[in-house]
Parts: sequence; structure tokens; C-alpha cells
Amino acid sequence: GGVVGRSVGEGMSTRGRAGKGRRKDSAPRRGGRSRRIAGTADGSVGATPVPADSRLRRVYLERIPAPGEVAQLEDAEARHLCGALRARPGAPLELLDGCGRVARAELEETVPATVRVLEVRSLPRPIEVHLALAVARGERFDWLVEKATELGVASIEPVVFARSLEGRSARRGDRWRRLAIAAMKQSGQAWLPRIDAPRRLDAVLDLPCASLVVCDLGAAEASAASILAQLADPLRLLIGPEGGFEAAEREQVRRRGCHVLGLPGATLRIETAALAAVVLALDSRRAAQRAIASGPPEAQ
Repeated sequence: GGVVGRSVGEGMSTRGRAGKGRRKDSAPRRGGRSRRIAGTADGSVGATPVPADSRLRRVYLERIPAPGEVAQLEDAEARHLCGALRARPGAPLELLDGCGRVARAELEETVPATVRVLEVRSLPRPIEVHLALAVARGERFDWLVEKATELGVASIEPVVFARSLEGRSARRGDRWRRLAIAAMKQSGQAWLPRIDAPRRLDAVLDLPCASLVVCDLGAAEASAASILAQLADPLRLLIGPEGGFEAAEREQVRRRGCHVLGLPGATLRIETAALAAVVLALDSRRAAQRAIASGPPEAQ
């Protein structure tokens, strides 16, 4: 076959010569390195073609239009897509609206950032588990919002208990939403959890729900699967503060007719107990759905 490239030193004079040290047809040096010249498919010498950008990137778009239409991205999404991720026109995208609609699209322009929708589908929410809990200290609640979104909870409901800190939690709603959107895109979840403003325990207990489960480290441990498998959807998990429920709060919960789930292990932080309960609840609901789908066992 023919020569498809040149070595680093080919066509260049030695350092000791008085000449200019480089032939006119040699590749220029950039940053101390010679640039390699590759051959084209027909055997001629030319620049290496730039491959098409085929990486699939997920983008949040609150209102996904019909197939064939073009939509402009919000500034934050545009900066992340075209700046941080360096997407270029023609790049394939997956659009998520956080309400179950998922679209296949491609980047039309970068300034302003517009996308053309190619196909749209709607996905039902498979399991509805709501997470009501005390707000953890510092950045730990931020982390919990990310992980709960990745797992697929329906809502995150901060609760103000007698022993919890109100502090700045009421002012962090916008940040929690941004974190949830980023986690939804990273995980590919089709649904964005609703994130409520902090409310008192009695207000949370009044929310409509088929089954309320209180996760209490002080309760006697029982099989989580046996408890959760008996409950109807939608399901709400209630996680108390790190200092525990006060007597009056325990009485409120008892009067509500909740189910008590004892978590195994040592004393857990709020975010650890919450995610453990979410995983147990989601697993039990999926097992119940599989049992329903498979139907009753055949008689022998």
C-alpha cells in the first residue's frame, strides 16, 4: 500500500545545517509536536476528518413541542449543553420535561441554543412513593435530594418537627430543584419529584395518601417486606429528626393510623434512613407489580 503518513523527522533538515531547518511541504510544528497527516480513503494525503458527535446528552425542557417543531433552551441548559458539554449542531439529544414525556431530538443551533424534536413518547410513573422527612444539616439534604431523585421518588416533602432546624431550609427550594433536575438528567429518570416548601407535621399528615409509613429507629424491627407488601399505593414514608419524635408528635402519628417500620442497624442519619426506606419501599412495590403481572400460580 501507499504511504499514509510521514514520520516526525521526514523532510526536515538536521539541527547542524545552516538552512531554515524545514522543507516547505513538511507539516508545521505546534506546541513542540509535529502534526500527523493521514491518508484519505482513495489513498491521497489529507487532513483527518472530524467524526460526527454521536454522544447522547440529556436536556431538561419544561415544554416539549410536537415532532418536527423547534424549541429554544433556557439559558442554564444552553450554557451547560453548548459550553460545558461542547455540543455542536446535529448532536443527538434526549429531552426530558420531568412529567413523563421523553423526546428524541437534535441540536439545531448553538446561538441561540435551539433543538428540533424528532420523536416524543410518554412514560407512566411506575411507582408512587412520597418522601416526607426532617431537613438534614448542612449540605447533606442537597445530597439526599440528588439520590432520592435518582431512585425515582414522587415527591420530597420537608417536615418541620419540634427538634428540627427551620433555619435556611425555606430558602433552599430553588437550589433543591436545580439539583433534582441535574440528577434526573444524569440518571435518565422521566419524572422529576415535586419538592415542597417545609411544612409542619400536622399539615403533612393531612396530605392525601393511601398508606403512611413511619420509619422509627425506636420501633421493634419487623420484616419490611411483609409490612410494605400489604400496603396500597400511593405510599408516603415519614422520617423523623435526628433527635427523634417528641411524645406529642408520636401521638399525632398514632392517631393518623400509620404503619410503623423499624429500620435495622445502629443509629442512622436522616439521609441514610430515608434512602434505606425508599429502596425497601420501591423494591416491595416492584415485587408486588411483578406478582400481579405474572398472575395467580397454576394449579398442580
